[in-house]
Amino acid sequence: MLCASATTFASTITSEKVSANMNVYLTVLKACTVSVSDMNFGSQFSNAGEQTTDATASVTCTQGTNYKLTADAADEYMLEDNSGNKVSYALYTDQAGKIPMTTGTAETGTGSAQQVKIYGKIAANTLKQAPAGVYKDTVSILVDY
Repeated sequence: MLCASATTFASTITSEKVSANMNVYLTVLKACTVSVSDMNFGSQFSNAGEQTTDATASVTCTQGTNYKLTADAADEYMLEDNSGNKVSYALYTDQAGKIPMTTGTAETGTGSAQQVKIYGKIAANTLKQAPAGVYKDTVSILVDY
């Protein structure tokens, strides 16, 4: 009989509940990443006229983030061979060659990769003074946001 009354007592226990609200927060920070393809003017004869080419920067910025893609500050870029000979060239944000890459191009991030063209130009007659050889330069592509 004692066992039966213990079982009856256990089944009549009721539970109470209390609650509180928990606030959940998240701060999404602005961020950008950039990668860029190589720019190659190819193999040219010294009597070649103006040479143009392009490269593509892939920029990914947080959605709604305004950014500006530029190149490191240089009034004139120089390709150089192992002997110190130089060939000047210019970088532009537009195919017409009117907006220097140092001025940059402004965009707004979408959260996905955006492809931005960078145009290169070697002026006519520039190659006439260049000795045969392989010329190279390294340019920093910058994203300000």
